[in-house]
Amino acid sequence: MMPMTRRVCLAWALVLCLGWNPALAGGGAPGQGADWSVGLQAGAVAGADVDDGGGSVAVGSAGVTASWRWLSLSYGAAAYHWDDVSRLPFGNGADDPWDTLHSLGLDLSHQDMVDENWGYFAGGGLSADWEEEMGDSGTAHVRGGVLRALGPGLTLSLGAGAWAHKTGLRVLPVLALNYGSQDDPGFSATLGAPQTWLRYRFNPAWMVRLGARLDGGTYRLADDSVVAGKGYVRQSGVAAALMADWTPSPGLTLSAGPEWHFARSLTLYNKDGDEQDSYGVDAAPGLAARLRWAF
Repeated sequence: MMPMTRRVCLAWALVLCLGWNPALAGGGAPGQGADWSVGLQAGAVAGADVDDGGGSVAVGSAGVTASWRWLSLSYGAAAYHWDDVSRLPFGNGADDPWDTLHSLGLDLSHQDMVDENWGYFAGGGLSADWEEEMGDSGTAHVRGGVLRALGPGLTLSLGAGAWAHKTGLRVLPVLALNYGSQDDPGFSATLGAPQTWLRYRFNPAWMVRLGARLDGGTYRLADDSVVAGKGYVRQSGVAAALMADWTPSPGLTLSAGPEWHFARSLTLYNKDGDEQDSYGVDAAPGLAARLRWAF
């Protein structure tokens, strides 16, 4: 059985899979009044031992997101580099457990204020996450809740999301306290889950932010997987980051900085979606970068 702390991290990682309102996220200033945006993301996580057994894994990732108003389409791929596979607690001891995992998602998200005190947010979407075959890799999710203005520049977001996958159905809370606007000079913050950011904007061109996000996903493994044929692997963890955002012109933002990945785990499921085993992954440093153009 997984320790309680790991179960908590896993639960909030699932909230991340529900998607998140971009107005609450920690990123560069968006283009004012922009209908379209395109984003490119890249990252790397250094090698770390799996389950203290000697075998280790490092990850490099890249992705692209295209958005129009409330609708966004995204694709990402994560390449895995394994060392000492004979000492891993899963697989056949000779071949890499998996090489590249893919994600394709379509998401709809919207928020608005009904009056000066109350508003709402809502969204949902579909995604597929797979190694080689896309069959049985789908996820459906919905989310919604209320926005409550508590005072000048202070807003509470309270709601829930439902996440449905072959490995199970979960309903989880969404909670965040938001202070200020990341577009305005000075301090702003988002405190809650699935991410927390403390931000300071020096001027229209530069902002720094310190925070953490919960990361995770469930992927359908290959038909001939040496780990679990037609089964699934769920990854969860926390990434703390110190990011610098540079906006050289309105709508164009480059973000980059170091990360620290911790509280990580890999959970395996058979082809019927039944949990088999869970393994810890050691903490490791990483780097992340993002380019966003809104127009």
